[in-house]
Amino acid sequence: MAVDANVIIFERLKEELGQKVSYKKAFEKAFKNATSTIVDGNVTTIIVALVLYILGSGMVKGFGLVLALGVVLSLLSALVVSRFMLKQVKPVANKSTFLFGVKREKEVVNNEDN
Repeated sequence: MAVDANVIIFERLKEELGQKVSYKKAFEKAFKNATSTIVDGNVTTIIVALVLYILGSGMVKGFGLVLALGVVLSLLSALVVSRFMLKQVKPVANKSTFLFGVKREKEVVNNEDN
């Protein structure tokens, strides 16, 4: 779940940077758009973990508890730690978007000899 959340955040950021907006605006918009998707996936998994804990017995209850704990910690790390780390990259990202996989557009030359 943590990897999935970071992939969503980075892909949204990559899309925004590809539209030639500033890093700050792209960063805010990417997190705004990614947050709802990430929370939705995590809430669904927490519901499953609660069902396992309530209806299960023995090891199944333990798995449900550990799953819920892992999802909550994953959600916090994706939304807090990833945000912090991406804010630290801002000085480099303002100079080049290459680190985020955004390719520069090549100039298209039209050769019209008609």
